Amino acid sequence: MVNKQNENLKKIAAETGCVYIDIYSEMVKEKDKSSLFIEDGIHLSDKAYTIWSNCVAPYLESDKR
Repeated sequence: MVNKQNENLKKIAAETGCVYIDIYSEMVKEKDKSSLFIEDGIHLSDKAYTIWSNCVAPYLESDKR
């Protein structure tokens, strides 16, 4: 379901001239998926936020905003 929704978001981004940042592909590279969440299993851990911020940072620093 996540892959299908990401494809929908990519399509919407292309149609509207927005940038789609693929964070999911980086998250799934993590071998220990449970390390990406805090104890509640819903909210991201510091490790996951590091991955997230590394994906997003180049777009925030870019002159192409």
